[in-house]
Amino acid sequence: RDIPLSNNTLQRRTQELANFMQNEIAEKVTTSPFYSLCLDESLDITRNSKVIICVRYFDCDRHCFCEGVLCLATLCDRPTGKHIFESVKTRLDECRISFDNLCGLTADGAAAMQSARAGVLNCFQEICTQKLFMFHCFAHQEVLASKASMKTMDEVESIVKKSINAVNTSSINKGRFAALYKMDSERHKVLLNYNPVRWLSFNDNVQRLFELREEFISPELAQKLKDPAVHGCLLFLKEFLPRLASVNLELQKRQPTIFDSIEVIHTFRMTVTDIVQHLQEERDFTVFNELSQFLSCQDESVQYKVCLVVTEYLNILSEDLENHFSEGNFFRQYATFMTDPFNNTGSTSLAANILTIFNLKYLMVHMRNDARLKTYFTQPGVTVQEFWSNVFQFEDTYKPLAKVALLLLSLFPTTVLCERAFSALHFLKNKYRSRLTDRPKSKVMISELYPPQQESIHRKTNPTH
Repeated sequence: RDIPLSNNTLQRRTQELANFMQNEIAEKVTTSPFYSLCLDESLDITRNSKVIICVRYFDCDRHCFCEGVLCLATLCDRPTGKHIFESVKTRLDECRISFDNLCGLTADGAAAMQSARAGVLNCFQEICTQKLFMFHCFAHQEVLASKASMKTMDEVESIVKKSINAVNTSSINKGRFAALYKMDSERHKVLLNYNPVRWLSFNDNVQRLFELREEFISPELAQKLKDPAVHGCLLFLKEFLPRLASVNLELQKRQPTIFDSIEVIHTFRMTVTDIVQHLQEERDFTVFNELSQFLSCQDESVQYKVCLVVTEYLNILSEDLENHFSEGNFFRQYATFMTDPFNNTGSTSLAANILTIFNLKYLMVHMRNDARLKTYFTQPGVTVQEFWSNVFQFEDTYKPLAKVALLLLSLFPTTVLCERAFSALHFLKNKYRSRLTDRPKSKVMISELYPPQQESIHRKTNPTH
């Protein structure tokens, strides 16, 4: 009992457990009426290109939607759309998963996946028996829209970066800063460098810029920070960027539906539009407390200049959100029907007009008058997914209508699950664990790293030694 297991025994048992969990997910996917895939590509510690394949499906046994990591595929150095498709198809064939029920494909905005997305879509579309919904990760699109609007804040962004670098590039200033804030019992002991790869990096930079003292930066930068127009723009970013970050974090929640993500973006865009309207008509900054108090003490020219820059920033943001999420209008037509099928609103009527194409309008009208289903839908604790899954399972009359609902609920809005899986992969397979290397005769499966769960496979863990 005290003799440790050999490396081969550990490897064999890990492989058997991985195969068992992968086969279990694959079996459930094959029995699901629809499923969607989520792909993301990255490099491991050995600089090999990998693509993680995540799947979202309806579990007929548990009557709920599940998502998890299915497998991991190895790519060539410069993968094309065709090569990514062939690698994914090979792995799915090994799992004995057919493409007949594939309804959606989601990828991020990385260079490799972005250049290959069209090729992947064309290859998948050729073998799929139904329309395939292709999505660019909503979280990535929201970041792209927010970056476009920052062009109006080039001067302010430059000052922020230079001010942070003034501390971090000087060992003397860095030590003085740490000592000063240790004495003041501040939460942050260091200033974060700007990192364009990390989505929320600039938000953290702006928040911590207000912790700087004038003695840490050059007189030139200090003078620019005293400019009322620049300070007003900084106050705006300090109050607005956390809202933008909260939207991105909302999109990263576990197991969101396509309707949840679209509603988050639509609500935020309507909020931005209302702010712009108040600024243009009344120059009303009351929605930003610190900025409003600051501008109340400034002259008319400063107020006009800050209002002009802020309005341009928000206008570009609103337009880019509309362009990046143009498909949201299509899904919002179904949103009311999916989330409240017994509501006689205009949105439900619009969905009824679209459902006429599938000859399902009469079913929707008939179900809306079904008192038994309406009573079940209004029961406390009954979720939208649970309602439609039970209709699909036990109501043959409305099964075609429930099938459309399950198709839309099976779609992946983001690649967050893949990102979390890669975080787990990079944490476990690193340069400090030399024995976790690629095995040439057997594929390394991501299920070795994380077991599938009903909600999401990722949990943030602290390293244990």
